[in-house]
Amino acid sequence: MADIGRNDPCTCGSGKKYKKCCETKDVAKKHTEMEKSWNKSVKEFEKQKKDDEATNPAAPVVPGKHPPHMMGNLKSQKHNPSVAPKFNMPRKAGGGGS
Repeated sequence: MADIGRNDPCTCGSGKKYKKCCETKDVAKKHTEMEKSWNKSVKEFEKQKKDDEATNPAAPVVPGKHPPHMMGNLKSQKHNPSVAPKFNMPRKAGGGGS
């Protein structure tokens, strides 16, 4: 099924534009599907977190701190503040002349 535009006729056959007929219902349906997916992901994450804490209690997670396995990547990325940004200056517009 091709994507339907807001100004296309509604697929339900009412003769109205899609935006005036079924768009709000479709958006609400998509929202509930996304919310269910989000809640499922949150539950899976919490389960994984509990499993990780049960298997490795010696490594507490501190908010704001990166886990040790990520520190190698962060240390290799350095910022050089002494380099000026490069950009082109626009040319002056207009006639000029004497």
